Amino acid sequence: RQMCIRDRTTTIAKLAAEAALGKRQQIGLISVDTYRVGGEEQIKIFADLIGVRLVMVRRLEGLSSAIDDLSGCSRVFIDTAGRSPRDGAAIDELSATLGALDEIETHLTLPAATQPQTIDAWLERWKGGGLARLLFTKVDETNELEDLVRAPARSGHPITWITTGQRVPEDIEEVTADRLVTLANNGLEMAA
Repeated sequence: RQMCIRDRTTTIAKLAAEAALGKRQQIGLISVDTYRVGGEEQIKIFADLIGVRLVMVRRLEGLSSAIDDLSGCSRVFIDTAGRSPRDGAAIDELSATLGALDEIETHLTLPAATQPQTIDAWLERWKGGGLARLLFTKVDETNELEDLVRAPARSGHPITWITTGQRVPEDIEEVTADRLVTLANNGLEMAA
């Protein structure tokens, strides 16, 4: 199964490292993040450190071919360029491209401190685009986690993972409903 994690190269590295090193799965990485300065170099360094194959895609039209190139992998992670929710054309293009591909599970990645109205704007942009789950980063950088915990009920999309620091792969965890309640009530420090 391929997973598209929108806009967080370090998060992709954490997931790939956990799967490749921790679970001993054969992992592939695809990057279509040629927009951000330094993004290509960063993902190459992570791929080398983790020991996984990386395919760079310059244009979204090449994504299907890149997935085919990694068909022997048990899981493929796709890193896309971050965009503003106001950049409707770029998001629509990405959404349409991902929606046309088989077995893609798209995770929208947002910082934990994202305001509810901004989350709503992102969800509106991705409506009909195959968005499956939410992934919140930088949980360690915010004290107020109540909006994060409410996001699944408000959006209809479950939260799969949260990131809690910069260490690769240690600072990522799958979340459960119980963990979210603990975070909402106690914050990260007391919940850890």
